Parts: sequence; C-alpha cells; structure tokens
Amino acid sequence: TEVKVNGGEAIDKLETGDNSWYRIARLAVNDNRIAEQNKKKRKVATENLSSLVNWVKRKTDSHGNSPPNKTCLETFQTFTDPSLPRNVFVAYPGSGNSWIRMLIEFGSGLGTCFGFTERHEDGGCLLTFFHHFETDFQHSLVGLEADSPSNINHRFANLAYFNGRGILLIRNPFQALVSYYRHRVLGFHSQADITANQRGENIGASANQRRENIGVFYTPEFEEFAYKHVKKWRLVVEDWVKTGDVHVVHFENVLDDKIGELEKMLSFLNLKPAKDRLDCLLQADVNNFKRKSSKLVHSPYSAKLARTIQASIETVDRVLVRYGHTGIPHHKYGQNS
Repeated sequence: TEVKVNGGEAIDKLETGDNSWYRIARLAVNDNRIAEQNKKKRKVATENLSSLVNWVKRKTDSHGNSPPNKTCLETFQTFTDPSLPRNVFVAYPGSGNSWIRMLIEFGSGLGTCFGFTERHEDGGCLLTFFHHFETDFQHSLVGLEADSPSNINHRFANLAYFNGRGILLIRNPFQALVSYYRHRVLGFHSQADITANQRGENIGASANQRRENIGVFYTPEFEEFAYKHVKKWRLVVEDWVKTGDVHVVHFENVLDDKIGELEKMLSFLNLKPAKDRLDCLLQADVNNFKRKSSKLVHSPYSAKLARTIQASIETVDRVLVRYGHTGIPHHKYGQNS
C-alpha cells in the first residue's frame, strides 16, 4: 500500500538519505490518529503465531523428543496479554533474532509474534518480530534495492505501524551477513538442533554428519549479496534510531551478559524481571537455533568490500551516539565467522 504525504505526494518520491524523509516519518510515528486507528484494528494473535517458546515446544514434542529446556519447565510457560501495546522487535536477518526472542519470552513469560503475522493480528504479544524490509528481502538473495519505491513505502509503513517503538537488535555485519547468507543457501536454522528435531532426528547428531560447503562464501554471488545487504543492515538501524523510540541491543553484549541485557530490555518494556525466571534462565539451554557450522578458514570479504562494510559500521556508530545510544562495541567486532 502506497503511503501518501504532503496532500498526496508519495513518500517514495523523497530520498531516504534526505532529512525530509525522516522528518515526515517522525510526524507519522507521533501522529496519535494513526496510533488510535491501528489500536482499533488490532486482533488477538492466533496461538501458533504468538509464542516462539511454545512453537519450539510443539515442534520438539511432536517428534517424541523432550522439550529443549529441561530446567524450570513450569516456569517457562508463555502467555498473551491483550492489554499490551504494540512494540516491534526489529533486526537484520542473521543477527541472533530467535535466540534473543527466546530470552525475552523466558524472562517475561509473555509471547512474541512471528514476523509473518498478518497486519493487526498480533494482539496480546509483547513484541512483534520484523526484518523491516519488503518480502523480497527474505525470499531473494539480493532482492530489491534498499531504496526502491516498494521498500521505501514498506519501511515508512512499518515505522508508522509500530509508532516507532520497540527493541532494535544490532549484530556485527561481518558476522550477520555470513549468517543470513547461510540461511538463504542452506535453509533457515540449518545445522541447528531445532531443525534436526523437526525432522525427528536425534538432536545434535545430524549436525556433525552434514557438512556445509564454505566455498559459497568465496564467490562473486556472495560479494554481490554483501554489497547490497550491508546497506540494508545500515538502514534498519538508521530508520529506527532516527525516527523512533527504541532500546538498542548489541548482540555481542548479550553474549557477554545475557541476564544484564535482558533486564534492560524488560525495563524498557515496562516489565519487572521475575527473579525465579532469571534464575531458571541462568541454568537453561536456549541454543536451539544456534548452528553447528564450519568455521571459515579466512575472511570472505575482499579488501574493498571490507572497507565498504567498515564505513557502514562507522556511520551506524555515529548515528547511535548522536541519538543518545551506546555506540558500536568495536572491540567485539571481527571479520571471520
């Protein structure tokens, strides 16, 4: 659906690099009329879309395997709450999205909606997961340009739909690009316990038997993908930081202190952390979506491509700091995956 501004001018006629695009996006985000209209349209989410934790349990139980989290099973039930406001969980693909969502659900007891939930059918969910770009972003290795008219409209509509509020997850693009390329070439969550479990295999057994071809990362196809997608990685951050009210989470910081970072996320969502849940989470295995992938022998990025990616990292760092967020944890970034 084309978004119109200025008495009928299409938003895609504006350059997103121009401050005017972000200025108009901020007006839409803060327009109470849009917020009220969206609130009235909201419907309660269906059970199969309203909780990642419950989805994982159904997948594992359906094949006769024990649930992946054997500690504190009663505590780790998730529910919906129709009184919850709509908040986004947004990130570039391959950023550890499923893992962070699992942590949030375990820590809060509230479900998060899947990204392919129909518009307005996410009622009761604590967060609704999106990658922010048009659907081609997930179904094509390269897809539309980040600033194509379709993507510009889609990005603008997302910001307005969520009133610009939610959690923004950022991961080192050198790592995220490789992770997402693995998604696209080998299948989503390939070589992870959850996919083995869905096929009825012994968890962890088949991952060692299947070997990926790491040569796919040293090809012209991967280079083209990385050049185009690093811009999308950057714009996911820029759009939400410049326009909305977001809590920024750095994936690398969660690796170092998952409980501390989770407490900050829950605080942003106006939730008080439950000590019993956090204690159980310290003992739980929540790595169902983590791949057992082969290490790349050396960086898949040419010197020129690496400079392009590094420039995007520096741009994002400046934007984060300018808008009052913690900058990029440079000392935790590297090129190899």
